[in-house]
Amino acid sequence: MLISFSRKPNALPHVRHFHLILVVVNVIRCVFTEAKHSITNPLNGQHIRLIANVLILENEVNINNVSGALEGMKGVSYHMMDYLTHRFNFTYSIIQGIQTTSVQSKGQGDRGLIDWVIDGTAELMVGPIIMNHARFGLADLTLPWYQSYGYLLIPKPQPQANLTSVMKPFQWPVWVALLVSIAAVVVSMYFVSHFRWSIVSSFTHRTFSRRHKIIFKKSCNTSTTMSYLYAIGVLLSQGGPCSSRKLAVRVLAAAWCLAAAVLVNSYSSVLITYILAPNNPPLITSAYDLAQKDDVYLIVDKGRGIDILITTSTEKTGVLKELRQRVNSYPHSRCAPRSQCIAMVKSGKRITYGSSQEYLMSAMKEDFQTSGGKCLLEIVSEGYMSTILGWVLQKRSRYTDIINKGILEMHRNGIIQLHWTLDPRRAIPPQCKSAKAKGNKKKKNTADQARQLSLKDLTGAFIILLIGWGISVIVFLGERLAHRPSNKGKFLN
Repeated sequence: MLISFSRKPNALPHVRHFHLILVVVNVIRCVFTEAKHSITNPLNGQHIRLIANVLILENEVNINNVSGALEGMKGVSYHMMDYLTHRFNFTYSIIQGIQTTSVQSKGQGDRGLIDWVIDGTAELMVGPIIMNHARFGLADLTLPWYQSYGYLLIPKPQPQANLTSVMKPFQWPVWVALLVSIAAVVVSMYFVSHFRWSIVSSFTHRTFSRRHKIIFKKSCNTSTTMSYLYAIGVLLSQGGPCSSRKLAVRVLAAAWCLAAAVLVNSYSSVLITYILAPNNPPLITSAYDLAQKDDVYLIVDKGRGIDILITTSTEKTGVLKELRQRVNSYPHSRCAPRSQCIAMVKSGKRITYGSSQEYLMSAMKEDFQTSGGKCLLEIVSEGYMSTILGWVLQKRSRYTDIINKGILEMHRNGIIQLHWTLDPRRAIPPQCKSAKAKGNKKKKNTADQARQLSLKDLTGAFIILLIGWGISVIVFLGERLAHRPSNKGKFLN
């Protein structure tokens, strides 16, 4: 509601009094709110111990100095903790000396990160922790602070010489029909233009009966070679002359010209698509292709989020079942560290690497920098599942509600999404954006969409040109040998 005040001189003090009252009310409200928070905020003035989980996402890494001591962390979790410490007035320290990287224990003698929170050694575990039913029963999980999607990383198809692009616009039945049509037109044009049928009537003296006979007469000096050249010339938009003025010949030529125009236009309009299209298709386009391609193997990070999510799933149908079968059927499906997984993808053994979208984007950028500016990896355009990430606290912890409140505030203020967007490690190089992950597609301008043709795109056309040139040279040499003047008469003389 818009409130207007009078411009009279005696009204100005009333405006000043209103502003003064408004300021005092806001100050009292802020003081009361802070006092209320100091009473209901269990984190006020506290010092908590936390564990930094570095699984799954590149943004969640710990910083180690030369001696190996843990100094801190960086990434989205760091910015979230920085907001919470200022918002709720507490400090924290990171527990050092933890050797395991698994969230949950894998068996007897193996202590997972979540066990340090359960027994009270740490009050909080931060980082990208996948929320599932099993972990809900062990500890308190905060509200989700991020939703991540699982994608597959494949080797980027490298462009090859486009040898068969000139043959792809038509299917093989069309090429067969075209050859048959050329032969039929040549034969028909030869007989129609070379001969004409005349009916001659003659009467005999005895029976006075009429006899009919057919007389063949030349109508045009058109040989079989000329008919063949005319049919091919029209198909190549070159045309060709014929001295015949018969209506049948002209109708046949017109029909062939019309058919050739349709064929040529259809071929030309589709040809550019096959010239510009990638001639080396990607390994897969989605996780669902794994069901149809038995020769493609799936690898995941050993003991980490995607591995745990797939192996612990009990689905009897769907994509998780297919992924679980692929992981269990390949003996080398679990790899560690990440550099080994990336090396396996680039080994050329038809291997795809499954992980979160953010993790794969960071891996692509790192590989792009280490490979000298070459994009050798690609993310498939369709994801296969989504996961929600949260933090872990001790069961019935007194800090759960206040941290959930802080996470809701950060979602409302856009702090989490802002740090995800601004993180430079997630920026994919422009050379690697041919197949982008879902949710990261950006509109391209006209300059980006236009692409100049390269020699590899037109390799098939030049090969046909070389074949034709070779045939013409062979024919030329054959004609020279066939028409070589004989020296027999010279020796006789």
